[in-house]
Amino acid sequence: MSVKTFLDLVEIKTKLASLTPFVIGVLFTLSYFNEFHVGNTIIFFIGMLCFDMATTAINNYMDFIKAKSEEYKYMENVVGRDHIPKKLVQQVIFGLIFVAFLVGMYLSFKTGWLLLVMGCLCCFIGVFYTFGPVPLSRMPLGELFSGVTMGLGIFAMVIYINIYQSKVLWLQLSLKSGHFALTGNLWTVLAVIWASIPMICTIANIMLANNLCDLDQDIENHRYTLPYYIGRQNGVFLFNILM
Repeated sequence: MSVKTFLDLVEIKTKLASLTPFVIGVLFTLSYFNEFHVGNTIIFFIGMLCFDMATTAINNYMDFIKAKSEEYKYMENVVGRDHIPKKLVQQVIFGLIFVAFLVGMYLSFKTGWLLLVMGCLCCFIGVFYTFGPVPLSRMPLGELFSGVTMGLGIFAMVIYINIYQSKVLWLQLSLKSGHFALTGNLWTVLAVIWASIPMICTIANIMLANNLCDLDQDIENHRYTLPYYIGRQNGVFLFNILM
């Protein structure tokens, strides 16, 4: 597989969607908390990028497997268009997820259990966004889940790995006794959620715009996204409201 084919498979140009909450998370941490751990941030970025690329590769792979249109399957989808062996695509996906897993476990061990909980939740949504018998991306839920997972999830995790020592939000867990306790500052949590709303709306709009443009093709491939249910005109109206 050439570098160009790999970058097409993971759609590297779309990674701006995850880069934005990452960068804003760093800036928010600096301005609101006056804290920054460059090592944690770089390591998290590597894991985040790997997992984001993995989910995109899963999406392209599953679209190829489930495609009803032969034209889409072999002329537009990167797996069929570039004749990438399915086994190789699977190896790429598992390789990227494995790197993200190692990063997640290292940072969770270093910063606390709460990052593991947040990371597992985001990863679960990320994988089943495109994988499984009824993936989220083929339902009218894609905008909601992508917006919250990336707009809030990435943003909150970037903040957490930089301020974990302050224990503004902290999960205590004893595996021996089974006791756990979640403590934190309500106003700080609300500030983080409030600051994430523009990113949640913007990332949801990226997905909505994509689904609006691909509506006819999605219907042909039995992919019934939000615009299918609310119509193209209402979809454009929703886009404007979110923006």
